[in-house]
Amino acid sequence: MENESGDTQASVQVKESAIIPSLCIGFCGLVGLLVTGIIGLPLPLSYVLLACALIGVPLGWLHLEKRKAKAKPIVVSLLLALLLAPILLPLGIATGFLLPVLPSHIKAFLNGPNVIRSVTSPDGNFEAYVVESPSIDPPNQSLYIQRSDKTRFVRVEKLPEDIDRVLEIHWSPQGDVVVFHNRCSLVAVRVPGFQIVKIPLGKEWRRHKAGMRSTFSGAGPHVKVAAIQFLHPGTFGYRLEGANAFKTIDMSALDPATTTQERVSVSRL
Repeated sequence: MENESGDTQASVQVKESAIIPSLCIGFCGLVGLLVTGIIGLPLPLSYVLLACALIGVPLGWLHLEKRKAKAKPIVVSLLLALLLAPILLPLGIATGFLLPVLPSHIKAFLNGPNVIRSVTSPDGNFEAYVVESPSIDPPNQSLYIQRSDKTRFVRVEKLPEDIDRVLEIHWSPQGDVVVFHNRCSLVAVRVPGFQIVKIPLGKEWRRHKAGMRSTFSGAGPHVKVAAIQFLHPGTFGYRLEGANAFKTIDMSALDPATTTQERVSVSRL
């Protein structure tokens, strides 16, 4: 009789030790989903919390149905979930941030940069290309130019993440000017000196409240480029949609000693 009683008590203890961790994980997931819903985090960041809730609660309840006293494991699990929530909730959100980009980071580490667009100059001396970097909020693109031997290169521009992306790359017939046609800008580079001219195509962004920590909204419709042309060496022209005339930018007058850190911005009038 004593052995049977001891076995029964041990069985109850084993079941309770299985119930509380499962319910605790499930309750942590439910609390996390409630908090992320209140603060308005996007659903992809809540996948880990959702998985905890969908796995932990049913699993714990499955063991709980075999017990007569159900209140104690539920109360203990809920209290533990509330105590652990300040630690597990940030971990869950951080995991939600990292999981979507982890395969891209591994691929970039193993295979090198992800070149999504590449155009070689007509004379074959240079190659203009675009690299897409892993991001939780793509696109995340950078503009590069490298020499034909592929041992020397320059990063021309890091486009604003989630805002700007490359649409086209145009080389002049002489291969001395390349224009990256982006959604929010034109970025022209004169080679081999790597002088840069940037023409913004977007409008001002608007903050919802005064202050740099405020949320903000998009700049509205961007000015679109209808055509790009190259009439003379060291120059390029562009025409905006709705306009009849081309605007010509003469890059031949730029100081050849200008480095890639010195950018010349040409504003649209």
